[in-house]
Amino acid sequence: EIQTRSLASLKPKLRAFCEVARVTLVHPVIRRKWVQWVDPENGSVTEKHRSPKTGTYYDAFWELLFIRDCLNLPNLKLCLLLVDVEDYRYLDGYGKDRKRRSTRMDRIPVELVEQITIESPEDWRQFVPVFPEPVFTRKEFAKAIRQPLKRAGVVIQVLEAVSVLERAGSRGREYLYRVCGPGEDDGQNADSKQQS
Repeated sequence: EIQTRSLASLKPKLRAFCEVARVTLVHPVIRRKWVQWVDPENGSVTEKHRSPKTGTYYDAFWELLFIRDCLNLPNLKLCLLLVDVEDYRYLDGYGKDRKRRSTRMDRIPVELVEQITIESPEDWRQFVPVFPEPVFTRKEFAKAIRQPLKRAGVVIQVLEAVSVLERAGSRGREYLYRVCGPGEDDGQNADSKQQS
């Protein structure tokens, strides 16, 4: 099953299929994107320009959050693909440049940059960087993975759901977290895969 978005809609299917067969869920994540604008009136196409945003595997956690209770299902394998794409959009939106809330015409993958496969709880540990102390806050986690605070919170929720992280008290008004289970002291540094 290749699903680019709306993973939540797969929950009934995943639960049913994983009871009787091995299931591989493939979720592409956009690393780099080049945009070209198409004028719907005359068909002209602008030169492509690269979007300033660069994606990482952590972007996938927004979608994974909605199926976090399915990620430990037996027979489920998750494959995350880091891809470069070309985006074609119609100049049919709002504003002087007609780009705001415009309609996507097509999105074409141009390169498969990298992929990772997650088949066991241990595989999730690659998303946890090494910390000097055994406990850390959400703010410290966000800094370590170089992601916004809100996204770091989503990553933590997913990693809690797959029993990789757990709460370990609080420090002031912030929760503390730690790696749980085997491998607590030998977490992998995710920087090499998550940074661009």
